Amino acid sequence: MAGNLVSYYGGLRLGDLDLPTRLRVESGTEVAYAVSTMAAAKQSGAVVTSGESVIGIFTERDVTTKVASAPDRWQRPVDEFMTAEPHVVSPDETAVDALHTLNRHVIRNLPVVGESGFIATVTSYDLIRVASK
Repeated sequence: MAGNLVSYYGGLRLGDLDLPTRLRVESGTEVAYAVSTMAAAKQSGAVVTSGESVIGIFTERDVTTKVASAPDRWQRPVDEFMTAEPHVVSPDETAVDALHTLNRHVIRNLPVVGESGFIATVTSYDLIRVASK
């Protein structure tokens, strides 16, 4: 079965997939605003950008491990709690490349960044959705 998935995903470029829109917040955004925006959008994280450049990713894991225990942190910028310089992939890479990166680094959200900047975020769930169509 693994060979079949690799064959299937091997020819799919990320740039050709219909990836869902993911949340994006600008550097300096307050944690409280980012979390309320994530909740309203039913998203587990947000890509943090400076202009079009991806500088970090802020996820529910950051909220539970770094923010929730200290109420004073809710008014601080997400930059203090995000994962800086996250792993990224280009839209020219394949779905297999994305799966390998997600698995190798034990991450759930992988920003797709092209020449003009942030495009989307891919998750293993996105790739399962594509394969199940």
